[in-house]
Amino acid sequence: MNIPSNTIVELNLERPVLEAKPADPVMMQPIMGSETLTRAFRSAIEDEVDAIIFRITSPGGAPWASDAVRREIHRAIDRDIPVIATMGDVAGSGGYFLAMGASQVVAQPSTITASIGVIRGKFVTSGLMERFSLYTDHVETSPSSGMYTGTEQFNEHQQERFEEWMDYMYEYFANAVEEDRNMTFAEVHEIGRGRIWTGADAKELGLVDDVGGFHTALSLAREEAGLDPDSDIELKSYPLEPGLWELITGQKPDSGEKYAIAETWRQIHSRLSPFIEAGRASGILKPYQLYELPGYY
Repeated sequence: MNIPSNTIVELNLERPVLEAKPADPVMMQPIMGSETLTRAFRSAIEDEVDAIIFRITSPGGAPWASDAVRREIHRAIDRDIPVIATMGDVAGSGGYFLAMGASQVVAQPSTITASIGVIRGKFVTSGLMERFSLYTDHVETSPSSGMYTGTEQFNEHQQERFEEWMDYMYEYFANAVEEDRNMTFAEVHEIGRGRIWTGADAKELGLVDDVGGFHTALSLAREEAGLDPDSDIELKSYPLEPGLWELITGQKPDSGEKYAIAETWRQIHSRLSPFIEAGRASGILKPYQLYELPGYY
């Protein structure tokens, strides 16, 4: 794809994308995951755009998912493509993990952010199952093999291993903040430990760089990319919606002909979308299947 000069890309964590896994079954909302976002960053890097604006509204997710996206942010910056993170209503825990490695981080004054910490546990449902006369059994091959079974509490060995893992993940998170925000571990720990801050407080604490919204992020993107404030730019949204060829093959078009097919279908689909949405609402058509970001931490 040929990308013109003065192009700024917007990657929006709030925008649903066609994927292979179901939407959040609890909140019944479409959500993006690390695979979608890392592919979007790689596409933007390959297209050699001038800057990336990353819009984040997320209460968190699995640490490895957030870290995968953070690596792509670092990779873009290493390629001299500035990344401006702009926060919505909430960008906490894994949502902050996503943002902190950007060239500039912008929060709204009331954004709920930071929550530098880790939370994890398990539900033990044996008592509930007994009420319905349901019983299970299992065979363990090591002291940790039944660690996350839902029918038993942690034993002493499992509790010790669990606490070690939690300590490791907290230290990993805090060390990443230390690296990205140029702070000491003691400074991070003082404002961390799972506490949340407003965007205005986060700026005072050095967790974000500026307070504002999308237009603030756009101005910073121009500045970081060395673009004139009044110059014309093309603002593109990533990830691009898949066309017919990609839906059928699972691959991006690799020729002008295939790309033309994808573009034609995209235009047809946009005109049919009101009828498609009506079909889904009535139950005639199945809803989109969306990639699920792993559970909160």
